[in-house]
Amino acid sequence: MVNEEVDAIRTLGLDPMEVLVVPRVLGLTFTMPFITFWANVAASRGRHHVLGVARHHLAQLPEPAPKRRVDLEFLPGHHKTPFFAVCIALIGCNQGLSVSRSAESVGRRTTQSVVHSIFLVILLDAASRSSSTSSASDAGAMPASLRTSGAKQPILSVRKLATRIGNRVLLRDASFDLQPGEILGVVGASGSGKSVLLRTIVGLLPLAAGTIEVFGEDFGA
Repeated sequence: MVNEEVDAIRTLGLDPMEVLVVPRVLGLTFTMPFITFWANVAASRGRHHVLGVARHHLAQLPEPAPKRRVDLEFLPGHHKTPFFAVCIALIGCNQGLSVSRSAESVGRRTTQSVVHSIFLVILLDAASRSSSTSSASDAGAMPASLRTSGAKQPILSVRKLATRIGNRVLLRDASFDLQPGEILGVVGASGSGKSVLLRTIVGLLPLAAGTIEVFGEDFGA
């Protein structure tokens, strides 16, 4: 179907790049900053609310920043969104133009487009970060008790985590530590349990076994 559309465009004497690719790249480049801005505003407000609720249970959580700063603290990195948009659009167009004449090919190319876009955005974002800047900002966000004592206590510690629904085991024996200043990625094939792990950590799925500790305090109890 896609090949027929491209052939038809060429028959009309038009360039498929100008008709199919350029409008999509420009459209995503201009809209991505606005979408990202409102997504970050919603995420910042949600984080502020969650920290307010969790502070009643975890004494070591840092005090929240003033509300004005919570809503605007993502702006220094907002300039990267147009570059990410170009990468995402080009990957999507490349995969779309490579679709063959079958529904299976459409699904496979769609999945590849999503996975490649996510991986490239994470890679570019990590490459653009300065180690000194991130270390300074992470140190400022750590609780005072951890900064003054010099302790290397993990922010998040998961041990032997298991999740099940009924008799079906969704996840078992998941263990990891998230240290201050680290960026941790969860990578795996579709259906391997990435979403289940994160949903269990935040309490959306029941914890069947194991422990979840935040700043050394049991968060899964």
